[in-house]
Amino acid sequence: MRVALLAKRLLDEEKLAVLTNASEILALLQATKGESTITLAQLPEPVRNPEFISALEESKLFRQLENQRIEIPTTVKAQLAIRAIELGQPQRPILSTLSWREFEAFIATIFHRHDFTVIHGFRFKAKRRFEIDVIAAQKPTIFCIDCKQYGIRSGKASPLRTAVEDQLERVESLAANFAAQQVKLQCLGWHTAIFYPLLVTMLHEDILWHNQIPVIPAAQLNKFLLSFPEYSDRLHVVNPTPARQHTL
Repeated sequence: MRVALLAKRLLDEEKLAVLTNASEILALLQATKGESTITLAQLPEPVRNPEFISALEESKLFRQLENQRIEIPTTVKAQLAIRAIELGQPQRPILSTLSWREFEAFIATIFHRHDFTVIHGFRFKAKRRFEIDVIAAQKPTIFCIDCKQYGIRSGKASPLRTAVEDQLERVESLAANFAAQQVKLQCLGWHTAIFYPLLVTMLHEDILWHNQIPVIPAAQLNKFLLSFPEYSDRLHVVNPTPARQHTL
């Protein structure tokens, strides 16, 4: 089962604070684009300096393998990307270094930082098998996020409509099976929930809407979450089938 609580994989943010050079983090992410492992000799010059390597080791940002190889887990690369942005690195070059799975982890980490319980890669079976990229729960809210690395341009109605309607189908199927999925959703004991379908994309600049479902650029996700009460009346709500109380 690939469903995993993100919090179990994340580093303490204090460990990331030892990294203070955004260009070095960008160089590291560029060197490992599409890969989780690299040899020390393959690291670019800015990253090979002893202070940066020492900071990586101190923060446990990589795992030593055989033959001078190191492994940087997906969730760590997502956290490194966020750290570089915090240090002033423009988002687009940072996001362009991430694989599709790392981009999902990047989005998941943002929700985690807003105190959501986050599940990455949630699979369930209803009428057929479904997968939702990221589930972010904070009672009674459950965001169901579809992560798109490509952009959906304003005016391109067909791709936007299709992506949104596909996500809505997933969320409606999950909500209809809420009672059976409470344990996996980490919502044990919730009597009800409010499901919100969302799409988050890498490239476009403005929030787009279809059927009251927002397509949010990654660069604006943090702002969206901070302003969520202002958006809540505009959002498409999916109400679950009333849940029975589950006990372990």
